[in-house]
Amino acid sequence: MLKGIDVSKWQGNIDFAKVKADGISFVIIRCGIGSSKDSYFEANYKNAKAAGLQVGTYFYAYAKTPEQAAKEAECCINIIKGKSFDLPVFYDLEENSIANTGKANILAIAKAFTEKVKSAGFNVGIYANLNWNKNYLTDKWYDTLPRWIAQYNSKCTYTGKYDIWQYSSTGKVSGISGNVDMNYCYTDFSAKTQTTAKTETDSFFPPRGYFKKGDSSANVGKIASFMRKTFPAYTDKKALGNYYGDYIIKSITEFQRRTGLEPDGCIGPLTLAMLERYGFKK
Repeated sequence: MLKGIDVSKWQGNIDFAKVKADGISFVIIRCGIGSSKDSYFEANYKNAKAAGLQVGTYFYAYAKTPEQAAKEAECCINIIKGKSFDLPVFYDLEENSIANTGKANILAIAKAFTEKVKSAGFNVGIYANLNWNKNYLTDKWYDTLPRWIAQYNSKCTYTGKYDIWQYSSTGKVSGISGNVDMNYCYTDFSAKTQTTAKTETDSFFPPRGYFKKGDSSANVGKIASFMRKTFPAYTDKKALGNYYGDYIIKSITEFQRRTGLEPDGCIGPLTLAMLERYGFKK
């Protein structure tokens, strides 16, 4: 069993060396909320890693539909891509407005988020309080994921499977001003969590894991040809060729916009997966 904390911008500047010296083994850092990046995520991630703490992350949900959850997943992936984690990426479900949409819709929301983030190569779990776990997250599907459960009590009374217990919101830890959430982790995720975002399609991409402006390869040419043939209405003929330039960026950005992806003009695992849904073959 490991003792840990979870943090966000509300903890302000943190001295993670002091945190570790106070007996803390891991930290789960908020990376985003809704459609926004946590303003302290980069500093918290960098400094926690430098202090030698095990690191996980979480994304706070506002999505009320699977489509909105998919967009939150895109946001999350854009924030954490290139990062390495020792613990899962957790989807934080606690908003009453989401609970009011019903169990079936919550299940669809959870699947939409987790499946997208999984497709980017990360281990994904669900965070929720005891009430949510007992009354909303009751489908057996949830037991296939890591569970992080919140119950501020002397013991966790949830009788189902869980991996992390958040037992207090008023903890005191050296290096942090004010209160901080306290947790116990019962699962060794070292063999379960990929430390970088990798997928079975990695060999198709450059080493960074996605195509961007300036890349040149036969695979870029294959995508360009497919776009010109399949989506001629918004793909300029000048997009043909092996160079990832302005014309292919323009067509990919429009494709992403029309299919509900983040319109950044780059091609990563999610955009490639969407292209494959329309018939692209690597």
